Amino acid sequence: MAKAKKLKAKISTTGIKCSISPEGELLIYGFVGDDWDELDAKSVMSQVQSLGTIDKLDVHINSGGGYVFEGLAIYNFLVGLEAQVNVYIDGIAASMASAIAMAGDNVFMPENAIMMIHNPWDVSIGDAESLRKDADTLDKVKNSLITIYRDRTGMDESEISALMDDETYLTAQEALDYGFIDAIIAPVPDDNLTQPDMAAYHVPERLKAVAGLRPDNASTSGKKRAFVGTSTTEDDDMTKSVKKPDEGNTASATGEQPTAVTNEADIRDAAEKAAKAATRAERTRQTEIRKAVRAAKLPESYADDLIENEIPLDAAREKIINKWADEEQTDIQQGDVRGGADSRDKQREAFVNATLSRVAMADEDRGNPYRGFRLSEIARACLENSGVSTSGQLPEEYIRSAMQFMPRGAQTTSDFPVILENVLHRMVLRGFTAQAVTWSNICKTGDVTDFRDWKRLVPGMLGNMDTVSEAGEYKNKIFPDAEAEPISVTRRGNILEVTPEIIINDDLGLISEMANELGMVGSRSIDRAVYTLLEANPVLTKDSTTLFHADHGNLAASGAAPTIALIDSAAVAMSKQKAPGEDAELLDIEPDVALVPRELRGTMIELINAEYNDDSQRRQNKPNRVRGIVSNITSTGRLASATAWYLFANPSINPVIEVVFLNGQREPRVTQEENFRTSGIAWKVELPFGVGAIDYRGVYKNPGV
Repeated sequence: MAKAKKLKAKISTTGIKCSISPEGELLIYGFVGDDWDELDAKSVMSQVQSLGTIDKLDVHINSGGGYVFEGLAIYNFLVGLEAQVNVYIDGIAASMASAIAMAGDNVFMPENAIMMIHNPWDVSIGDAESLRKDADTLDKVKNSLITIYRDRTGMDESEISALMDDETYLTAQEALDYGFIDAIIAPVPDDNLTQPDMAAYHVPERLKAVAGLRPDNASTSGKKRAFVGTSTTEDDDMTKSVKKPDEGNTASATGEQPTAVTNEADIRDAAEKAAKAATRAERTRQTEIRKAVRAAKLPESYADDLIENEIPLDAAREKIINKWADEEQTDIQQGDVRGGADSRDKQREAFVNATLSRVAMADEDRGNPYRGFRLSEIARACLENSGVSTSGQLPEEYIRSAMQFMPRGAQTTSDFPVILENVLHRMVLRGFTAQAVTWSNICKTGDVTDFRDWKRLVPGMLGNMDTVSEAGEYKNKIFPDAEAEPISVTRRGNILEVTPEIIINDDLGLISEMANELGMVGSRSIDRAVYTLLEANPVLTKDSTTLFHADHGNLAASGAAPTIALIDSAAVAMSKQKAPGEDAELLDIEPDVALVPRELRGTMIELINAEYNDDSQRRQNKPNRVRGIVSNITSTGRLASATAWYLFANPSINPVIEVVFLNGQREPRVTQEENFRTSGIAWKVELPFGVGAIDYRGVYKNPGV
């Protein structure tokens, strides 16, 4: 026998709470995780520990399941006990209750009991992205349960997964064959035992009788519990028996009467406790139904109907959601389909707007019920709305819980991280769009789908159409080879972290400043990369020549300050650029943007907009030959030279520099994850992009003086 675990508490208890007896018999007869019935993990652990040092713990299960994470905590607690744990499935161990049953050193099941395993499920409301996240969470939960079943049975994980997919109900013999239990025992007399409300657990009608679900006034005369050998026969008198687990579980073929392990007094005591638990469960059902009806803004009379008709809690919640959906159904007016946002989305948006209005990023809505809420108050409201009680908790406790994606005891993921992400994303975008940048005036914008080098082509031109004589044939035209330049994107980003301490201190200003600055950094990074490349005069791979070079016909022979004559000569040089290929067809490029350092902005504006060629000689009436030659004069302080100036063609027609983004992501993207080291949330603000020179024909440079 395993060494008894020395538990801290050594206080004897009558076992009223959590249905535990001083002799070490724990009843799990109800909804797993129900803190009203004290079947939550904390209460179960506390009551078992109150027994002090024990050698053996008998766990009796008759439950349709409940909350996964509460069940996992109970399972791991039982597995960690040094005492021998014997599990008896008295009626049904379904869903999470079946996983708890796997914690036993020995697992026993009457021949008429039922075990059910299935995929975890949840009720989720939200947009497509939030639903996908919830589905991913359920997959992880399923894998956790598969591990528990695998360790007990030794089955292949794919086989277990298939049983869960089919929502498999197992008889005692089937559970034994698969390895979920160790032995079958004789039926338990259950006249006075409270059965779980299986309507909420999708039990088929054909199985209700097998599971012992019968009217309260039905009478049954059953045999006392006895152990039956793992190889059963069809003998009605169940004469083959084994000893108790703590006596070695050795089979006997002598025909002795089965050894009773539960007497009538114990059954009556358990029934009384179960009755009290049922009363508490009914109070919980009514309270939760009314809370859900109020959250859905439905009339109280709807809650009355659900309560009076004895609708189980989970089924009532489903009806409430369906009723709400009917109330908020899609409006169809004159062929215009308008989808209404669900209540959870509306609530999230209200939280977001209330938070943004505090930093002057949204108009203050006096009708917003969360107007003026501190971050800690929003965190608490999110937990309460997810069904998690915060009663008696300190701010640091419920804030840490709210910052988890799936807080303990919640049926759905916490809304608080989603709200923070929405707030942060808008703050980042504000900084990104507020930062003044000029790169888009001279650059082409493109997209790539991965991080490898992509070729940007400058196609050749076909030249002229061939003359066709009266009796001649039309000739095929062959496209000339194109010139190509490589370009790729690079990962760029930073981490922004919000800790529970920041939420407690309600330091919204700090969050806003950090997010705003990250957005501005992202915008400035593109600008900086473009002008750094431009002034670096990169070498083009097509001819191993720098972007600006005399051979390219786009560089002035000597530098000078801009004048009408020099601007005109630069435009003439651009017009003489030719396409790749043997035909060398003229491209007729015209300047569209003048790029100058901030020091030359005034000079360039005067030159481009002057009415006359020489304002000092107006009587000559010589018009300014470069007036309006460009549609945009762009100046920037990022140019290192204070004298160099450029003319660019329209970047969408004759691009010179291209800025590429990954898969169309042209603004910072915010992704979040839990930080288990700090109990906070970390956001990754990323903006992958790349900058490259792709052709020389659409630009002319004068290096200035």
